[in-house]
Amino acid sequence: MKQKSQHGFTFIELLIAVTVLAIMSTMAYSGLNSVLKSHEILTRQQDDFNQISQLVSQLQRELRQIVPRPVHDKYSSLIPALKLETANGILFSFTRAGIPNPSVLQRNSLQRIDYLFAGQTLKKQIWLTIDRNNSADYKEEIVNNHLTLFKIEVLGFDGLWYSQWPVNNNEAIDALPKAIRFRFATQESGEISRIVELP
Repeated sequence: MKQKSQHGFTFIELLIAVTVLAIMSTMAYSGLNSVLKSHEILTRQQDDFNQISQLVSQLQRELRQIVPRPVHDKYSSLIPALKLETANGILFSFTRAGIPNPSVLQRNSLQRIDYLFAGQTLKKQIWLTIDRNNSADYKEEIVNNHLTLFKIEVLGFDGLWYSQWPVNNNEAIDALPKAIRFRFATQESGEISRIVELP
C-alpha cells in the first residue's frame, strides 16, 4: 500500500504568516485608533459648539427683554437697572421681562439675572424675587466651565464702548446703554462676538 504524503506548513511559512498577520493587525489597530480619536475630537467640538450656540441664543433672548427697572438690595439700596463690573472677574446684572406665566397667576413678570465670570467658569443666578429681601434667595446654574474668554462691553450715549455701567455716578439709575457687545471663546470653538441693540 502506498502511504499518502502529508503536506503541512514549514516553520518558515508559519513564521511568515504570523509576521504578516502581526503587521496587518498593527495597521488595523492604528487605523481604528485614529478613527476613534477623530470621533472623540469631533464629539467634543460638537458639544462645545452646542453649548456656545445655546449661550449666544440665551443671552440675545434675555437682552432683548431687558427693562429699565432698578431693584432694591437687602439693605433697601437701589441697584441700577443694568450693572456691569469688571474689578473682580465679571458681574453683569440686569432686569428683564417676559417670564412665562401659563397659569395666569398674579405675580411679577420681571426677573433679575446675574452673570458672574471668574477663572473659566460662567455662572448664572436667577433671583426668585425682583427685589432682594434675602441675599440667598436665588437659583444658580453653571452655564459654561471652560471659557477661555468672556468679555462684556456696553455702548454709552457718547458712542464709546465701556467695560462698566453705569459709567459714572451722574448716570440715571434706570438708564440703559444703547447696545451690549459680548465676546467669548473656548479652546475648541475659537472666539465669538455679538452685538445686541437694546430696546
